[in-house]
Amino acid sequence: LITCSGNGKDSSLRFIRTGIGIHEHASIDLRNIKGIWALKVDNHYDNHLIVAFFDQTRLFHLQNDEIEEVELAGFDFQHQTLFCANVVSDQYLQITTQRFVRSS
Repeated sequence: LITCSGNGKDSSLRFIRTGIGIHEHASIDLRNIKGIWALKVDNHYDNHLIVAFFDQTRLFHLQNDEIEEVELAGFDFQHQTLFCANVVSDQYLQITTQRFVRSS
């Protein structure tokens, strides 16, 4: 489970594994997030996070305990994402403030 925790300058993404306690595996200092979605890319499990800001979108790849910002062909990073989800198999749908993107 991945959560958005905190507020303002103290906010972070936290990974929660099985069990009661929380052990922070990674933290990214991101401000003014407007939306966040999990996405499957070439995988059976959600392995990417789409993070929307007022004027851009960023994509993070999750692997083991590592998180890395990546790019995805055809994805609109120049505008705020309003919605993003897998629709069929590895295909995804992204709706931004300016356009509709569907992977092929």
